[in-house]
Amino acid sequence: FTRLCPQAIRFANLPWAEKLKDRAGQIDLVKQTCLDNFVHYTFCYFPVFYVIKEGINTITADKASTTDDPLVSRALKKYWKNAVQDNLYMWSLWVPFDLIIYAVPIWMRLPLNHGISLAWTMILSALRGNEK
Repeated sequence: FTRLCPQAIRFANLPWAEKLKDRAGQIDLVKQTCLDNFVHYTFCYFPVFYVIKEGINTITADKASTTDDPLVSRALKKYWKNAVQDNLYMWSLWVPFDLIIYAVPIWMRLPLNHGISLAWTMILSALRGNEK
């Protein structure tokens, strides 16, 4: 992120009053949030999630798979089917919280991020935990 958002760390460590005046830092805040949500989650996080989930379901299935499709192909078909809903849920939680997470001082990012991640894991489990 350092090359794409060169003002990010400096901005995060500023007092709130100064953050309100720092246009370059605010732009980096929005860039970080967009990269995280619309690139990372959409094209990395969810495809990997579905491949791992499909692999676990294949290993733990009582009977052999009835399809000749490769595991990655099956997983990505499931992601494609759920992509709009999954990403809308993801963005509705993470866009506002990423704006906060990337704005707080660096020392506070991990605890805040982990707390929101716990909430997201529960939401994702409720959404996709039962699907085979």
